[in-house]
Amino acid sequence: MVYLRPYLAEFLEQTSQLFKLALWSSSSPDYVEAIVSQIIPASVSLEFAWSRDRCITRFDPEWQSYYYVKDLRKVKRYGYDLNRTLIVDDTPRKVERNYGNAIYVTPWYGDDRQDNELRRLAAYLPKFCEAPNLRRIEKRNWKNREY
Repeated sequence: MVYLRPYLAEFLEQTSQLFKLALWSSSSPDYVEAIVSQIIPASVSLEFAWSRDRCITRFDPEWQSYYYVKDLRKVKRYGYDLNRTLIVDDTPRKVERNYGNAIYVTPWYGDDRQDNELRRLAAYLPKFCEAPNLRRIEKRNWKNREY
């Protein structure tokens, strides 16, 4: 069973009109392949859908465990300009190498049907359309801004 975060379809529809979209998950390749058809509307096309096999594995000595990092240099190798690339994630350490490109969203576990994070993010993102360097724009407190 897949639980869709509220406003996911609307978010994807709206943002796909303004930006090229891609999906990069730290989940397994099988999971990513299965989930794309369930969460991406037919009217939205993705540039790519990557899984953990495109991530870098890092070791956390404090927790004595490994974790995945999405290094945008891999995206750059495919011709994308990192000055014009944003990554939306709910886990800051997964994008630790590219914090200037990151917009952090609150994790969602399928229980809050009143969640409006994606609706608010869809309203915030149009400000980036014309910016030449998205990394220079402060994004950390995006939820507290008026737009």
